[in-house]
Amino acid sequence: MVRKYFHYLTDTITCRFNRQFSLKKANMKWIAYNIGDPQDNNCIKVENSTVTHTSINITGKNNRIIVRNGAKMFFGGIKIIGNDNEVVYDGCKAMINVFMKGNGCKITVGRGSLIDESTSIVLMGQGNRVEIGEECMFAEKVEIWASDTHLITDLQGNPLNPSKPVVIGKHVWLGKGVNVMKGVTIGEHTTVGLGSIVTKDLPPHCIAAGSPAKVVRTGTDWHLGHTNI
Repeated sequence: MVRKYFHYLTDTITCRFNRQFSLKKANMKWIAYNIGDPQDNNCIKVENSTVTHTSINITGKNNRIIVRNGAKMFFGGIKIIGNDNEVVYDGCKAMINVFMKGNGCKITVGRGSLIDESTSIVLMGQGNRVEIGEECMFAEKVEIWASDTHLITDLQGNPLNPSKPVVIGKHVWLGKGVNVMKGVTIGEHTTVGLGSIVTKDLPPHCIAAGSPAKVVRTGTDWHLGHTNI
């Protein structure tokens, strides 16, 4: 335990002198990192933002993590295996554990989004992506799966389950324990109920729930802040 906290303390200090970090008005506290050698060209860029209680591990080359526009990245971690991948936290507050394995993949989290604790994103493949729009709200233990993580083939060895992108539109509310599976697009201003598993696209302005999730009402919206009715 002492060794763990010493590691976080020393990395918090050394990141300010590491040329792989580009820090401008960055609040860095309790971070741990292993991002390879400088010749690997991996880069962590933090501008006007906070990164705290976070671990970052990168194996590969030409990967980028960008935290900007007042974003707060905390109580989570990012693990990248591969080349030319990118993670962008843009003006959001996010407690996310990211596992990314592949090449040319990208995760973006939009401005004003609030991502609660124990959220996880699994992204694998070639040129795959996860997009989370602006002003979204995720309750705790949401999982986003843009890959099945293990290959399934037919008897001739042909792949049957390629990785596919996940796109979550602006102002989407995901309840506690929601799972969003690969290939899904969720339309803007949609609400997904607690514990639902989303396997197919959902339209904008609806409420969906169940396993698999189905639309139960259309023509709806949701509002930040606790209800008083």
